[in-house]
Amino acid sequence: MLEKGELFDENEVRNVFYLIVGRKKTKPAPQTKVCLITGSVFESISTTDTLIGASSQALDKSIDEMRAAFEGYSAEEIQSQFAKSREVEGSSIKLRFRVMAEVSSKLNLLSDEMFPKIKPDSISLITNFADINAVLDHSAPLCYRYQLDEVIRHEAAFVDLCAALDDLSPSSSQDLQFGTLLHLTGRPFFIAQMPL
Repeated sequence: MLEKGELFDENEVRNVFYLIVGRKKTKPAPQTKVCLITGSVFESISTTDTLIGASSQALDKSIDEMRAAFEGYSAEEIQSQFAKSREVEGSSIKLRFRVMAEVSSKLNLLSDEMFPKIKPDSISLITNFADINAVLDHSAPLCYRYQLDEVIRHEAAFVDLCAALDDLSPSSSQDLQFGTLLHLTGRPFFIAQMPL
């Protein structure tokens, strides 16, 4: 909206979060994972680069050829080119292509193999680090609140979550674990997790 020149108060800009719930039928009891996750987990490259890459595959052209074809186009303009109805001479139908997206199976947050830090029968908050450069240890296991390193202790998400838990249920904060979750692109995300 900002790119389109919309005028509105800066406070109206919001982060996008997704609620993902999965249930695995295991014996003796099913296992459940609940994740509240920032939308930026799904934004590994720009929309424009994704559209150009997909177009190059569909048309069997090189990325460079597609970049040249879409030079100067924004992601919205590329999508609108696909969305137009097309009439082909001699055809009794019009064609219109739609751009649709689905999450890669490599980013299945509910997979024990791909994301072992997201434990069964847990609820997790996964969000961006305010200062990603300050996150030095990307592979540290989740640790209890009193074992956190200084970077995580100063994270806004950590401070806000602890304050909310202290207000709602001080005893539940003992079950809460914090740490980093490594994205398949190598980017770390802040994770807070507690058992259901």
